[in-house]
Amino acid sequence: MKPALLLCLLLTGCASPQMLLVNNTGCALTVTAQNTVVYKNVQPGQTVCIQPADYSDKTAVAVTGWKDEQYIGADDWIFYNGQAQVWRVDHLNPPR
Repeated sequence: MKPALLLCLLLTGCASPQMLLVNNTGCALTVTAQNTVVYKNVQPGQTVCIQPADYSDKTAVAVTGWKDEQYIGADDWIFYNGQAQVWRVDHLNPPR
């Protein structure tokens, strides 16, 4: 296991295998997994653990970005359950 991933696991307290989301944007994120809000106000640089969906081999995750209570944009990702993965959210799709 890579040292950086091991450090993330220790800091987040996730169970294995790990599905991690890293906020690499400049705004706070709201994280929704399988249509349920699981985290609010995830700050830039913060790492959170995504729990796998029950009775499925995939977990759908969406994030929305907020800065000064203004909507910045959104993005989504599919995690494959049973595999260690990290989604580094680098950008958000702006509103149209």
